[in-house]
Amino acid sequence: MIRLLPFIVLFFFGSQLLLAQNEKLQLSIIISGENQQKMKGVTVKSSQNSAVTDENGNATLFLSEGKHHIKIIHSNYQEKELDVNLNSSKTLNFQLQPIDKLEEIVIFSKEGKGLTTKTIIDRKAMEHLQPSSFTDLMELLPGGLAKTPNLSINNRPMLRENRGDLSYKNTEYNTSALGTQFMIDGNVINSNADMQVSLDNRQFLEGPMARETATTGVDMRTISTNDIEKVEIIRGIPSASYGDLTSGVIKIERKIGESPLQARFKADGFSKQY
Repeated sequence: MIRLLPFIVLFFFGSQLLLAQNEKLQLSIIISGENQQKMKGVTVKSSQNSAVTDENGNATLFLSEGKHHIKIIHSNYQEKELDVNLNSSKTLNFQLQPIDKLEEIVIFSKEGKGLTTKTIIDRKAMEHLQPSSFTDLMELLPGGLAKTPNLSINNRPMLRENRGDLSYKNTEYNTSALGTQFMIDGNVINSNADMQVSLDNRQFLEGPMARETATTGVDMRTISTNDIEKVEIIRGIPSASYGDLTSGVIKIERKIGESPLQARFKADGFSKQY
């Protein structure tokens, strides 16, 4: 009997240890919807098992002690994922948002502080705006108007006044557009000698008038926004280092370095881009 005593003790304490290791902890998850109503039919999954909420919005999982990754899934609501460190039984409450409801996004340009009026438009604002051309970025300026993109005519830069009618027959004052300096990576791309007229408009029923840039400066349709990192717009007369100008400066900084492979597709009621 004395010889069997160590084996009896080992069997007794060993069985208790195995029983403790196999003991599961209870994790109760209560799911509610947008109006705090309890949601039935929501799937709650872990790496060990899964459960579906009942009419009271309750789902119960029996998990081992430790860290677990939980997924909450419903076809009409946004999926939620979380990590739970379980050392005792607990109850958690979650509220799901409808899948068609997005978080509020405020798109704006950042005003600089200094002697001149400066606006900075970063890449994040451009990605939310999804511009058809550089012209659409002018909507982010203070007082800028959102207008239907028109890529069939010359788009003049207007920094200090309303663009008004973009029709080529409009006889508005073009000196403001001609006096706007465009700089890409520190290089000036326009000059006040841009007086080119390619064809006699009368021979083509005034069609080329919509495309010419004589006395109007840079046509903003020709500037793509896909490779732009940041745009700095200075309204008024800045430092003499920018050269001769009368209306302001548009400084464009393009992306530098290696960029991951990406493609952009856009289709709206007025244009298609790819």
